[in-house]
Amino acid sequence: KPAAPAKSTLEPLRIFSHENPITATAIAPDGTRLATGDEKGQLSLWSLTDGKLLKSASLDTVPIRRLEFASGGQRLVSTHASGTIRVWNLAELADSSQGRFRLETVVPELPNGSQRRLHPLSDNKRLLIAGGRGLLFDIEKSEVTERDLILPMIWTPDLKYGLQSIGQARPELFDLKSQRELAMLWPKGKTTSEGGDETTSATFLPNGRTVAVARKGGKIETWKVPAGTLDTP
Repeated sequence: KPAAPAKSTLEPLRIFSHENPITATAIAPDGTRLATGDEKGQLSLWSLTDGKLLKSASLDTVPIRRLEFASGGQRLVSTHASGTIRVWNLAELADSSQGRFRLETVVPELPNGSQRRLHPLSDNKRLLIAGGRGLLFDIEKSEVTERDLILPMIWTPDLKYGLQSIGQARPELFDLKSQRELAMLWPKGKTTSEGGDETTSATFLPNGRTVAVARKGGKIETWKVPAGTLDTP
């Protein structure tokens, strides 16, 4: 038998280091900067072009859980294990000689802060904060504008529609803004669920108007959004 081809090995382009374990990372929309946070509250901003440290901040001993760029890369949002959310202005330096971040606002002690995920909206002005009940945070006003949003497990790229109850036989499609259920993704005429009907995975197509649903029994269905009707080949 001919020898199997040797597996190729990849070398990292650059290596960035913290003194403590890194718990959060984010890459700027233009691909030129990397933000990192660690379990001791150290926040750093790096250049992906030359590897230089651009800015840093030692916040506290609370781990940084999530990082996300916003406002077209002009701001950085961090969530912390204490539940605190901080917004950092990257357009200006508080001290150009030391390269420190300028803290723009702090939102203290939101519930379940360590579990929250961050999703900037397309207007670059608002941030969807997911985890338990959702929050809508206005970055420019530095305030939470909506609370207790029911959030889906997955949602369309434009954040108009979402799908909940993945893992059950009848996932629910609903409107994120109005919080209204639009449809239950369940074939018409089928009255009882059987083994294998549970939803194991689902994903929205890039246009956000079709969702593919995989069932435990091996079937994959596509559904129209937002009508919630089963597509036919």
